[in-house]
Amino acid sequence: MGIPTLHAKILFYSKTLGVSFDRTLTLGRQNLYVSKNDIRLYLTKFTNDDLVAGDEFKDNEYSEPLFKNLGANLIDSMDNSTYEEATILHDLNQPITENMKNMYSVIVDGGTIEHVFNFPVAVKNCMQMLRVGGHFIGFTPANNLCGHGFYQFSPELFFRVFSFKNGFNIKLMAMHGGDGNKHSTDVYLVKDPDDFKTRIEFESKKAVSLIVIAEKIKDTDLFAEFPQQSDYSTIWSDADAKSDTLPTENVSTLRTLYRERIPLKIRNIVYGIYHKIRYRKTHFRGFAKVHKRFVDKLEI
Repeated sequence: MGIPTLHAKILFYSKTLGVSFDRTLTLGRQNLYVSKNDIRLYLTKFTNDDLVAGDEFKDNEYSEPLFKNLGANLIDSMDNSTYEEATILHDLNQPITENMKNMYSVIVDGGTIEHVFNFPVAVKNCMQMLRVGGHFIGFTPANNLCGHGFYQFSPELFFRVFSFKNGFNIKLMAMHGGDGNKHSTDVYLVKDPDDFKTRIEFESKKAVSLIVIAEKIKDTDLFAEFPQQSDYSTIWSDADAKSDTLPTENVSTLRTLYRERIPLKIRNIVYGIYHKIRYRKTHFRGFAKVHKRFVDKLEI
């Protein structure tokens, strides 16, 4: 777990999105893989502030000096073990206690949540530990890192988890290739599949990481309804609406004839051609293959 150059830049950029690091919690105590000079550069670019705690920077040490430069007055770290001297010992597989709720202005996951088996409980803990107006910032594997942790995540999952229904608003959803060092690819904003009523899929030859910034806008009963993948939700709701308003024998007559008269093998070929034409993928500088209408380059 650690914060490389690109992710440090994203943290400073997040301040322009309204993120406050006043009361910071990191999941796991994060190592720091970015130079003092780069941090000074990001301070100048994004905050116009001077470097503080300059004498605390050491190679391959922890990230507290970084968060001090981001404006943190409290810096906690949470882990299931004492081996990196985290300030809070807690197994994220288990629910947090009441006194931990609404404590932090930001929670930063620099590579922990994919190692936690009970993901729904872990992410719910994060949502509850944030105060209203606080932000969750996650850097997590998305593709070609099978075996790194228990999971690799899709943007769709976080769009559905950090939804308005659950009291959150996504401020930034993005992906990049590489491990976040200076030689990683550019960052691309990813759009919500629910806005396009279709799946947004990525193919990549290199490791791809996901960046999530979500704001807590209200307290609510989390996961009162479990998140569902948006394309299935659309299909189900459309089917329910048709069954409520039309007699069965009148529903999609043309579609019924198509299925009855055209062999399945031919229908599969037609669908494959249609899908390739509509959702043909474009290569983005080694980042991934994805249709260009689903991503925009993030200029930072």
